[in-house]
Amino acid sequence: MILESWSGQSCDGLVVLHAVKSRPSVVAFREAFSHSPTAVALTGTDLYGNDRAVRTTHDTLARATNVILLTPAMADRLTTDARAKSHVIVQSATAPRQLPSRSRRRFDVCVVGHLRDVKDPLLAARAVRELPATSRVRVTLYGGVHRDVWVERAGREAATNPRFRWRGDRPHGETVRAIARSHLLVLTSKAEGGPAVISEALACGTPILATRIDATEGLLTKDYPGLFPVGDERALARLLIRFETDGAFRKELTARCQSLRETVSPARERRAWEYLLRKWFPSRLNSR
Repeated sequence: MILESWSGQSCDGLVVLHAVKSRPSVVAFREAFSHSPTAVALTGTDLYGNDRAVRTTHDTLARATNVILLTPAMADRLTTDARAKSHVIVQSATAPRQLPSRSRRRFDVCVVGHLRDVKDPLLAARAVRELPATSRVRVTLYGGVHRDVWVERAGREAATNPRFRWRGDRPHGETVRAIARSHLLVLTSKAEGGPAVISEALACGTPILATRIDATEGLLTKDYPGLFPVGDERALARLLIRFETDGAFRKELTARCQSLRETVSPARERRAWEYLLRKWFPSRLNSR
């Protein structure tokens, strides 16, 4: 069963997403079924939010039998006890069956994510203002808004920046096709847990530029050459120019991303979940 929260339904084990929001479900389930397994999958705000959220996270994890990490780097934020019962399960993704062709006239860059402060969603738009007039780069932002102020900000940027478009909240399939159609994906977040958009870009074979944060270092490796400091629009602009004009750099990023494609395969994620479930229910699953 997939539910918004657990409220007494009969089940052999519980897997929850988000240690803070799902804490009531974990507490209630453990009180009702103290010997049944419980796994908590961590999100970015669980470990990189404010102090109160982090304290709630650690309290929830202390009650769980297992902890699911979306990137290996998350382990560095855990207590010794939580780390000992953790499992890394990277979010998988699949590319469109038929990859769309990429423009030869423009250099399309996409940014994907809801418009929130932590995502720094207009950083790429500001960065392309730094590009020379000869550049063919165009940035398209896909993402909905939670606060009206972002409608005004994104609208004003689109009206005054000829290199920037905002498409709003689009269906998931359309967004994945946009990633596949782009020459480059840019992730500008200040903090993330295990961004699905990175998995989607890797599955689509789309190279990535991203902020240097735990999540991107965990998924792309610390020595990945397409990382830049959080909030640094000039550093991003330099990487955009280099990617557009330096064929060797473009090939290097493309090759590095292609080498990581297997890490986001659905088969790999299934094996990771099967490993955990066999530990939970050995008598039922190991005989199959």
